[in-house]
Amino acid sequence: MTADYRATKAAEKILASGGNALDAAIAAQNVLSVIEPQSSGLGGGGFLLFYDNIKKNIQAWDGREKAPLSATANMFMVNDNKMNFIDAVNNKSSVGIPGLYSMLADAHAENGNIEWHKLFKEAIKYAEGFTMSPRLNKLLTWAPHLKNNDFAQSTYFYNNKPKQVGTIIKNLKLKESLKLLSKNSYSIKTGTIAKKISKKLNGYISIKDLKSWETIKRKPLC
Repeated sequence: MTADYRATKAAEKILASGGNALDAAIAAQNVLSVIEPQSSGLGGGGFLLFYDNIKKNIQAWDGREKAPLSATANMFMVNDNKMNFIDAVNNKSSVGIPGLYSMLADAHAENGNIEWHKLFKEAIKYAEGFTMSPRLNKLLTWAPHLKNNDFAQSTYFYNNKPKQVGTIIKNLKLKESLKLLSKNSYSIKTGTIAKKISKKLNGYISIKDLKSWETIKRKPLC
């Protein structure tokens, strides 16, 4: 079960083709990164619990974002006052070092059954065109910080309003990123995507920050 039936269908296809639960979860996450951009994505972080039915053990993987070396204690202060939330969201200092996909790559290298690149097929297809869901449409109306974001406006909005439910949304830039990631599971950490991130966030997140990010394997509580 996922937040969107299209991600669930992608996971089901992987299971039907011989994949395990981890393979299926990654395929679902890939689709969610396209159709649920407000909650899931290549630039985020996450946690993973995986039960190995052969070894009968539970693995806990920590892939949360971390603060870059540029972070300071007062980076969200203006004249000794807290920056308001929307200004903080729009500030490049609010971007953490992404860990989700590097963690998924580590977990897949240890536990995956199906080749990594095959887990991206459905997500790449949806990036070429998917229908706007009621949830995404609703949440876009609550996103004033996207008003001056040219990419978001051209992709998800029309005449300054979220595109209507059922409208076909194309995200061809994300498609290219997914294709890069499908070929290099650590592209966000050491590859082409890492270079693009460090260039875009010059002075905030560096190649050193991205390369130094490491997955943490936690001990499950129970």
